[in-house]
Amino acid sequence: MRRRKRRWPWILVLLMAAGAGGWWYYGQANPADAPPEYDTVKLGRGDLTKAVSAIGDLNPLVKVEIGSQISGTIAKLYVDFNSVVKEGDVLCELDSATYDANYAQTKAERASAEAERDLQRRNLERKKQLMERQLLSVAEFDKVESDLRRAEAQLELVEARHKKAKVDLERCRILSPINGVVVDRTAEIGQTIAASFSAPKLFVLAADLTKMQINAKVSEADIGQIKVGQKVRFLVDAYPESFLGEVVQVRNSPITEESVVNYDVIIAVNNPDQKLKPGMTATVQVITGERSGVLRVPNAVLRFKPPTKGAPGAGGPPPPPPALGGGATFKPKEQSNERQVYLKPTQPGDALVAVKVQVGLSDGVQTEILGGVKEGDELILLQKPRKDEAGATTNPFGGMGRR
Repeated sequence: MRRRKRRWPWILVLLMAAGAGGWWYYGQANPADAPPEYDTVKLGRGDLTKAVSAIGDLNPLVKVEIGSQISGTIAKLYVDFNSVVKEGDVLCELDSATYDANYAQTKAERASAEAERDLQRRNLERKKQLMERQLLSVAEFDKVESDLRRAEAQLELVEARHKKAKVDLERCRILSPINGVVVDRTAEIGQTIAASFSAPKLFVLAADLTKMQINAKVSEADIGQIKVGQKVRFLVDAYPESFLGEVVQVRNSPITEESVVNYDVIIAVNNPDQKLKPGMTATVQVITGERSGVLRVPNAVLRFKPPTKGAPGAGGPPPPPPALGGGATFKPKEQSNERQVYLKPTQPGDALVAVKVQVGLSDGVQTEILGGVKEGDELILLQKPRKDEAGATTNPFGGMGRR
């Protein structure tokens, strides 16, 4: 028992010596006055492209829905899907038996009305001769004139019915109003068409599939950047390569869907080989700005700020936004193209050199530098945290703390 009691002081002395050695090693590896280390990037040149993203549908420049203005049964069909037609070509014919009969009937009625008019004209000429000899009363003469006017009016009425019967008969042949391609067809032989208040859709024609357009929906946050004449790149799921277009119209009518406001942007597209099909979904990039061979830096360089005292890392917490209240008025933030960057110190431990730079176009990742620094300058991206701040090194003899 006495030997065990004598060993405890020596064990305690060894543990204290080991702890002191650990703390000494830790302090040497993490001196408090060690100069900070930085991640940097050299200012170089490259290309920048700023774009607005949107989704749209491909459509023909002119798309015409063709129906029937009269009721009937389709007797003949002359076109199918993808048929190329010219203006005036017959697309289909309706059974015209009923309309032929109506036309023949009105034609006979017109002939009868013409004969009645001619008879009343001859009667009037005879009555005029009797009137000149004072062999006819005025009342009888007026009646003959009235009979002629009534016969002429009846002829006009019959003539109108005859013209309508002729038009209905001609409408049994449904013609193409444009040069184009049949992109949709619902007409079938034997199908009965009932034309009442609206004409049933039988065909859809696209005027020219070598020239198409994209109806892209652009959000209200981005619509201010869109201008007529801007270049457009877009992709469709059917092909790996991209296609080109051009903005030709920015429509002012808002489209509200689930409380989100979009605007329709029309993009003209050339489709000479007709690879693009109507209805395809296009992922659109509207080019709002392009630069080639300009000085550019990552946006992290513009965001870097030296760490404040007592706050590790690249800058302290952002200040709280000013509260609006008590009659305070909101003032929009002034936009400036001036930013502050920091050059890498020439010697470790030297103070950072702050430089004002002029910035230009930004694609969200990199920003154009217009002046203030030169190509090859080494700019600071961020300050590396100290090992003790990052917790990368811990004291192996720190113990478990109090219990």
